[in-house]
Amino acid sequence: MEFSEIVEYAKSGLDIPKISSQSEHLAYLTVICILEAFRNRTINGAQAKNQKEKAEQFFHDARKQEADRLMVYRTYQQNTLKVEELLHEINKELQHQGADKGRVIDLSLHALEVLTGVKFKELR
Repeated sequence: MEFSEIVEYAKSGLDIPKISSQSEHLAYLTVICILEAFRNRTINGAQAKNQKEKAEQFFHDARKQEADRLMVYRTYQQNTLKVEELLHEINKELQHQGADKGRVIDLSLHALEVLTGVKFKELR
């Protein structure tokens, strides 16, 4: 939802949808407070406009932070799945009588690389 839509919800006295993000809810409550202060003549038009502009900037900053956190979380999930697959491969290899120890080590190092984000040099 865009900030202008949030302002329209607040001006019209309508609640924003419950499925809105936390930053949208906070922006909505902020705009309601600004409108209320303006209507009660606690602040003048210029102050209300200034506060609304600040609220919009905070809203955009919060949206960017939410997107960044979501990207980190998705990367974490993807890496977790990769590590689970590697551990499954390690377990399969270890179940064989003549397990290939070199393959087990390679898979283990790869899992460690995925977990840490550090690429190890080839030793062989």
